Amino acid sequence: MREENKELPEGWRWVKLVDICEFQYGSSLTENMRQEGKVPVYGSNGIVGYHNSPLTSGSTIIIGRKGSVGQVHFSDVPCYPIDTTYYIEKIKIPSVLIWLAYFLKILDLPNLNKASGVPGLNRNDAYKLLLPLPPFPEQQRIASILQEQLAAVEKARKAAEEQLEAIKALPAAILRRAFDGEL
Repeated sequence: MREENKELPEGWRWVKLVDICEFQYGSSLTENMRQEGKVPVYGSNGIVGYHNSPLTSGSTIIIGRKGSVGQVHFSDVPCYPIDTTYYIEKIKIPSVLIWLAYFLKILDLPNLNKASGVPGLNRNDAYKLLLPLPPFPEQQRIASILQEQLAAVEKARKAAEEQLEAIKALPAAILRRAFDGEL
């Protein structure tokens, strides 16, 4: 999305990521430190456990900083991003947080990894990225459509997985019927 010369729809404008948000560092919370609770704990690859108190106070975008670099997750409840992540809880200009989360997923943040050992994302590299910012009502509209369509995709994915499991069980069922004299 670094095509600053690309013509945008009316009302849209190019902005640097740094002008929209700040990547905050997650905080250390080892498994031994966690206390039983319902607050999702996010690592760079998604939910890694639960805790009794959140680090954030509301909806949050979580971005893999170490390990699963650039993986983007969204929590619509207060959560606890650990130290292998960055998180975005507040936005500098009027923007829809879930819209930004969807957009970050297509920015190809993993390609910003410059580490030679453990993969790592430098937030200053991410801040330089340009993105086309639509007006607030358009962000809301886009986010709403994406939520609806992605929910349908997830439902179809789950149904396909269930069908695949049933198909995998067929050979054993046929063999069982054969050796039970039912064929």
